[in-house]
Amino acid sequence: MEKIIKLQSDNQFTEQAVPGAFTTCNLLDFTIPGNATYDLSKSFIAINAELILTDPATGAPAGKDTQATPDTALYNTTVSLDTQGGSRFVSQCASLVRNCQLESQNRGMVESIRRVDTLRQCLYNLENDKQMQQERLENLGPQQGKRGVGNLTTDMIQAVVRNVDNQNNAQLGLKSKGIDRDFRIPISDLFGVGNAMWNGEVYGPTRMHLEMNTNKLALQNCGGIEDVTNGPNGTETYGEMLQQAAVAGGTDLTVMQTKLRYKDYSLNFPFYVGQAISVTTTDSVRGGAQAVQHVIIDSIDYSNNNSQATPGGDESMTITTRTPFYSTPGAQAPTNIDVLIKAYLPNFATSLIRINKADIVLAEQVGVQGPSEIDYRTYVSEIQVGTGNNYFHQYSVEAEAQNLIIASCDTNEIAPNRPWFDYRISIDNIDQTGNRSVEWAGNLHQDRIMRFFNNRGQNVDNLSLSMIDTALVQGIVNPTRPNQVDYFPLLETLPLTPAPKDVQIQMTGGVFGGAAAVQDIILYKEIVKTI
Repeated sequence: MEKIIKLQSDNQFTEQAVPGAFTTCNLLDFTIPGNATYDLSKSFIAINAELILTDPATGAPAGKDTQATPDTALYNTTVSLDTQGGSRFVSQCASLVRNCQLESQNRGMVESIRRVDTLRQCLYNLENDKQMQQERLENLGPQQGKRGVGNLTTDMIQAVVRNVDNQNNAQLGLKSKGIDRDFRIPISDLFGVGNAMWNGEVYGPTRMHLEMNTNKLALQNCGGIEDVTNGPNGTETYGEMLQQAAVAGGTDLTVMQTKLRYKDYSLNFPFYVGQAISVTTTDSVRGGAQAVQHVIIDSIDYSNNNSQATPGGDESMTITTRTPFYSTPGAQAPTNIDVLIKAYLPNFATSLIRINKADIVLAEQVGVQGPSEIDYRTYVSEIQVGTGNNYFHQYSVEAEAQNLIIASCDTNEIAPNRPWFDYRISIDNIDQTGNRSVEWAGNLHQDRIMRFFNNRGQNVDNLSLSMIDTALVQGIVNPTRPNQVDYFPLLETLPLTPAPKDVQIQMTGGVFGGAAAVQDIILYKEIVKTI
C-alpha cells in the first residue's frame, strides 16, 4: 500500500519580493523521517508561489485574494527563470536549485552536487524532445502555443473566457481568479538516489539541503501584443473590433464585438473575464485622434450557431467592460468609432512574487521493507574560470568515473550556451578522437553524445542542440538556426581505471566565423556509488 505524506520545510520558506530581491528564501531544508520506506522516484518538492501585480497608473495590487474587488484587474503575467543575463529558456523546476546535499544520519553524506541547475539544463535538452519539453508539468517559463509567442494565457490565473450563456444571461459571479501554484521539483531530478526505494529504518533520518536560485525568478508577460498579432484567419488581429457606426454624442461605450470569428474560442481567444485591457479608440468626427483607456472586462459572450441572442450565430466574441472604454462628447455629431484592444500590463518595478511555502511530498510504501543497499549515479563537479579564446585544463578524475559532462556558461549564469567551436580530449595522454577535433554540432559531436548515453543505458531523444527561448518563435531548426537558441554540451565516456586518470580538455571558444572568450567551465564527473 502506498501512502502520500506531505512535510513542511525545516526552515521558514515564505517571502514576497520584487524579482531578484529575495533575502530569506535562498536556503531550503527538509528531513526525511527514518521510520519508513519511501519511493523517491514518486516523491517531489512543491514550492507554492503566487503573483502580486501592480497597476502602472495607480499602484493598486492584484493577486489571488483581490480578484473580487471591483476595481482590481487580473494581468496576463507568469513566472519564468532567468537562465542567462535576462534570457529565459524553458527549464525544469529543478533548475531552481543551484547546489544540493543529501545526508543520512546513519551513513553520512550520500550526495553533494554543485551547480545542479546547469547539469539539469544540459541533460534536459538531450533527454526530452521539443514536444516533451512543451508538455511537461515540471517546467518554468511560458511556451509558444497556438496563438504564438507573447500571446498566451498565464498559468497563474484560472481563466474564464465566457460567462454569458446561449440565452444571453450574464453570469457575473463566474469570474477568472488569480491562483497560487505549486512548482514541482522531482527528487529524481536532483539526486541519483532519487530513483530508488529509500529505507529510512536503515539510513535513519535524512537531511536534504538546497541552495536555491530564488533570485533568478522573473516575471514575464503572456500578452500585450494582441493588437499586432494576426488571429486564426491570418488577416485580422486578435485585438481588432468591429467599427461602431453612427454613435450618438454623449454615448458611453462598454460593448465591443470582435472582427475575428472563433471555431474554438476556448483555444484561440486571448482575453478573459476580469482581465485588464488597454483600449485604443479612433473617433472619425474628431479627425482621427486616438484615445487610450484602461478598463476591465466584465463579461464575454460567444455567438455560436445555436444562439438566438444578438449578435446572432456568427461565431464572434462580444466583450463588455466594467466601465466605459470611450465616451463621445455630448455636443458631437454621430460618429464612427474604431476600436483596438490588447492586454494591459502590470508595473514590473513594483510587482511581487510571493513564495508561500515549500513542502516535500513523499510516497511512503506501507508494509514494504526497502533495500539495505542502493547503487546510484551521482556527480562530482569542478568549476574553472576560462580566459581568452583557447581553454586548456588537465583534470584528475576519479578511477570509478564512467562519464564526463562539461558545460560552457557565461559568468555565473545557468544556461550552458557559451559558444565553443571545437574541442579535443585525451585520457592518460591518449587522444580519444585520433587526430581530429570535435566540432560543435558536427557528426563526430553527435556521435560522442550518443556514446555517452549508450554508456548510461539510455537513448538520446533530442540532438537539435537547441533550447527553447520563451521569447522566440519555436519551429524546426534549420541550418541558420534562427528560431531556437543553440547550446553547447560536451559529453564524453570514460574508462574505469584502477587509479585516478588524467583528462586533458582543449577547447576553442567561439562559433563558425567568430571567436569568443571562454568563461565558466563546469565539469561534472559521473560516478556510480553504493550506499
